[in-house]
Amino acid sequence: MVKKFFGDFRLSAITPAAIQRYQQERKKCGIANRTINMDVGALSRTLKHYGLWRAIEERIKQLPETPSSIGHALTYEEQYRLWEIASSNPDWEPVYLAAIVAANTSLRPVEVKHLQWKNVDLMDCVIRVTRSKLQSGHRVIPVNATARKALAAMRSHAECWDLLQAEHFVWYARQWGRLDPTRPVKEWDTAWRNLRAKAGLPKLRFHDLRHTIITELAEAGVPDHVMESISGHLSRRMLEHYSHVGVEAKREAVDALDARREAKFEEIANKSRTQ
Repeated sequence: MVKKFFGDFRLSAITPAAIQRYQQERKKCGIANRTINMDVGALSRTLKHYGLWRAIEERIKQLPETPSSIGHALTYEEQYRLWEIASSNPDWEPVYLAAIVAANTSLRPVEVKHLQWKNVDLMDCVIRVTRSKLQSGHRVIPVNATARKALAAMRSHAECWDLLQAEHFVWYARQWGRLDPTRPVKEWDTAWRNLRAKAGLPKLRFHDLRHTIITELAEAGVPDHVMESISGHLSRRMLEHYSHVGVEAKREAVDALDARREAKFEEIANKSRTQ
C-alpha cells in the first residue's frame, strides 16, 4: 500500500506532510494504527538506506496503538454450538473442516491456508508446518482423531476431483466455480461470518480457535515447552497468560482435593460419633 500511495514520488520528495497524509488516508479506510505504523516503519527503512530519513525523523509521529488482546477461548458449550451449526450446512464444509483442524492443532489461519498434502501424513498422524509467519513456527504437530477425520474428509474430496498431488493445497482457491489446487484459498469470510453469526458468536475470530486449544492445554497442566512445541512461538506475554491459566487449573485441582479430604474426614468423624 505504501508503494501504491506514493506511486512515482521521488524518495527525496517524501516529506513529513506526505507521510501524515498517508496515515490519514489509511485510517479513513479503517486500517488499524499498528498496521499503519508498520507501513511507515518499512518506508523509514528504505529512506534510511538512501540517507533520507534522519532529516525528517523527528517530525514523524507514530500513531497510538491499543494493546491487542490475546483472544477469546471458547467454552465447551460454545464449541459444541459452533460445530453443530457449522456441520449443518454443506456450503460451510470447507471452513468447518478447517476450523476443526485449527481447533485441534493450534494452526494459525495462514498455516491452515498454506497446508499442502505433502505436509500431511495421515498414516503417522502428523502435520508438518513449513509455512508460518515466523521461522520458529515451523514444527511437527501430532494429529488427534478429530483432526484426522477432518483431514480425511478433505482428502476424500480431493480424490474425487483428482486434486491430490503433493504440491496441491488442502484448502485450495475457488473462483467462479473453478478449482485451482496450486493456489491456497484466500479467505472464508462469507461462510465464516454466516456460521458464527448463526452460532451466536458474531465476534469470534478464526484465530481464536488457536487460543482455545492452547488454553485447554494450559488448563490440563501441559508444560510451557510442550505448548510451545505444539503451537510454535509464543510471546512472553502469551506464555505468562497461559501459565496463569495453568496455575488456576492446578489451584482448582488442589482445592478439589482439599474438599474431598474434608468430606472424607467428616464421614469418618460421623462414623466415630455413632459408634
